[in-house]
Amino acid sequence: MPPVPSYYASSTSFKSNGRIADTLGQWYRLQPPDRLELYESYNKFIKNFNLGKLSPSEGNQFLWNIRESNNILKLKKPLVEPMIKKISEQIETLNKELAKMKKSKTFDENKYRETKMYSDELKEWKKSYEQIPEHASFMVNGDVTKSLKEWYSAGKFEDLKEQDRQYLIAEYKSQLVNDYTSSWAPRVMHNIVNSAKTLKLSTSDVEPLIDQLSARIKAIDKIMDKIKAKLTDTTRPESLTDSQKKSMKFDYFELEHQNIVLSNRQRDLQQIK
Repeated sequence: MPPVPSYYASSTSFKSNGRIADTLGQWYRLQPPDRLELYESYNKFIKNFNLGKLSPSEGNQFLWNIRESNNILKLKKPLVEPMIKKISEQIETLNKELAKMKKSKTFDENKYRETKMYSDELKEWKKSYEQIPEHASFMVNGDVTKSLKEWYSAGKFEDLKEQDRQYLIAEYKSQLVNDYTSSWAPRVMHNIVNSAKTLKLSTSDVEPLIDQLSARIKAIDKIMDKIKAKLTDTTRPESLTDSQKKSMKFDYFELEHQNIVLSNRQRDLQQIK
């Protein structure tokens, strides 16, 4: 019998400070059902969270903890909209308080400064929350299995809702090979091939990606040809220093390796039926 997830040992701890790390223990050891329960529990906590009852220092700390927790739980933008709304409402409330303070005959400079600082901090937090992605994304490394596990708490593609399946497929098709840097592309391509299999894509689904790979491979070939031409140019033997030649040879072999990897991954994609 598997051990009880540490989440159950202190199932309400994040309600005291918004910090999910204090609750979950080893999050990455939780099984999808346990993750989903914790995910939904935290989502409910955000909806019921009352920012207006907190002091400036408490509010700022809570928002820090909640934002940090989002990096772990991967709550998508729609799920944090209630928090963005609460922050906006609190900013509006504080602005009204600041206006009243200015007109007050007993102006408290320290209180005004503290309130103004908190209002400014809330504006920064609002920007931070607004930058949370609308949907799960695997564009960074092409690994859709990581999205399934971390964003959807799903064990496999079939566990997803149909709309989430279609979104991930559409995102996969929108990938641009040239968005990946030369050093990153070979590693990403391995994930991209596996992701195509996980998403159960057809030949027609991956054809645009195959075409992009062909174009990138040809572009790299042209760069390699230029480097080779310079290295073998006998008309100007003294035009390159030994250091330059060494550097160019290094670049050439790096590009050659990259093209071999990309060509292999292209063949893998071509075998998808």
